[in-house]
Amino acid sequence: ARANALGIPTHTVKFYVDGVIPQKTAYMLAPYEGDTQRGAPQVAPDMLKQAVTATDARGMHAFLHAIGDGGVRLSLDAIEAARKANGVKPTYHMVTHLNVVDPADQPRFGQLDTYAQFQPTWSSWYPYMELTETAIGKKRMQYIYPAGSIVRAGGKLAYGADWPVATANPLEGLEVAITRQVAGDAKAKPLVASEGVSLAEAIESHTLNVAAVNGMAKFTGSLETGKNADLVVLDRDIFKLPVHQISKAKVLVTVFQGKPVYGDLGTLR
Repeated sequence: ARANALGIPTHTVKFYVDGVIPQKTAYMLAPYEGDTQRGAPQVAPDMLKQAVTATDARGMHAFLHAIGDGGVRLSLDAIEAARKANGVKPTYHMVTHLNVVDPADQPRFGQLDTYAQFQPTWSSWYPYMELTETAIGKKRMQYIYPAGSIVRAGGKLAYGADWPVATANPLEGLEVAITRQVAGDAKAKPLVASEGVSLAEAIESHTLNVAAVNGMAKFTGSLETGKNADLVVLDRDIFKLPVHQISKAKVLVTVFQGKPVYGDLGTLR
C-alpha cells in the first residue's frame, strides 16, 4: 500500500452515497416538497453493505458522502452490516456532510462507533439553506446538521471545512459550531440554535477527533509527549472571549513538528 510522508499506509476508501439537496440528487427518506421524487443512492444498498464490509474486514476505514437523510441511513446501515459481519475492529468509519439526519438515526453514530463529520460553517451559508428549505420544507429543516443531538446521543464529531466550498479558517468554524450563526454577527439568525456544541467540544472535534479518524492520533491532534508539536499560538484566550469574537482571534505563531513555520517565537517572550 502507498504511504504518506509520515509513513502511514493508505487506510481509507471513500464512497459517494448520494448527491445534494437543491438539485434533488440527495437521497431522502420521503419525497421532496411538492414532488414525487426523493433522489436515488449512487451505490445500490446491498452493494454498499458488501463494499463497506469488505473495507472493514481489511482493517480499513470507510468514509461515506451522505447528504440526504436517506443517504445517511444507507451509510449507517452499511456500517452496521460491517460491524455485525466482522465483529469489533479498530476501524474508524465516518459519514460526512450530513445535511439532514432523521432523529431515529442520530443515536446510531454513537452506537456504531462512527464519526459524524460536519462542515460547521455550512450552517451559516444562508443562500444554500434557503434553497434547501425550498426543497425539503420546514419540518425537515429541524433536523439539519444536528451536531448537538448526535453529541448528546453519544456520538463523536470530526469537523472539517470542505475547502474551497467553504472557508478553511478553523476559528470561524469553532464560532459557528457553537452559535450556528454567521461568524462575527451576533444579530444573525441561527440555524437551529439547539444544535450548537460547546467550545471544548468544537475544539476536540477540530483537532483530536480529526486526527483519530484519519489514523494520525499517534502523531498529532493533542499536545502530548511523543507526538508532533503541531500548534498555533493565538493573540487571545478564546475561552475568555465573547463567543462572537472567537473568529476575530489572530494567529501569532504556527508550529509544525516542533518548528515555527509562521511568525516568530521570540516575540512571545
